[in-house]
Amino acid sequence: MISGIDAISAPYGVKANGSIQVGKHLYYVSTRLRGRLLVFQVDGFSQELIVELEGKPFKRLPIKGLHHGLIPFQDFLRLMCQEALAEARRFHRSSAHRPVYELV
Repeated sequence: MISGIDAISAPYGVKANGSIQVGKHLYYVSTRLRGRLLVFQVDGFSQELIVELEGKPFKRLPIKGLHHGLIPFQDFLRLMCQEALAEARRFHRSSAHRPVYELV
């Protein structure tokens, strides 16, 4: 279990369906915020993501995919980075086989 509150400063873009993707998990935020960039904090005590809007807490979301047990925050960040790299590799593999069309 992670403990304490730590900020994640990387912005996350809200998709058209109102969700953000953190690692390999989708979290619904709000369709009103589509296209916006959000920052969130990790609350290890309550095991929630605190989504911030204009510097103020907007919504609390339970963290998905937790590894049960005590885990230092640096290890949590390392896991998120590993998941992001794996996702990028999957994306590049899948996009390499997509046809490219040219408008004439």
